[in-house]
Amino acid sequence: MKPKPWQIGLIVLGLLVGTGSVVYSIVTTQSVPITNVTHCIDVETGELYRIDFPVILPAKNPTSGRRSLIRVRQEGGKWFASGRDLETLRLMDKGVVNKVVDEQSGDVKGDVKAALAYPKPK
Repeated sequence: MKPKPWQIGLIVLGLLVGTGSVVYSIVTTQSVPITNVTHCIDVETGELYRIDFPVILPAKNPTSGRRSLIRVRQEGGKWFASGRDLETLRLMDKGVVNKVVDEQSGDVKGDVKAALAYPKPK
């Protein structure tokens, strides 16, 4: 059975569209910066930490040794914890009292000072 002219045209059109899509995706690819930096705030003291390695949340405060650090992000100059990070408030060590993060909105109360370097594990 011989292919009809419209079938050949459809195959050629499909190949052109496929090739054009591949070329477009290669030419317009932008690199997305990937970072391992995480900012965490101590919900008791309000200290902000910059952590440069993977960490289990809630993280331990390097000074007190208690799990009281949750992840926060900054947008528009304001620091906040997202819904997923707010869930880690339930996993804090016993006796940890949240004085810094609003449990409903996730907004960080008060001013946040410069991030402290979190010590790398040995």
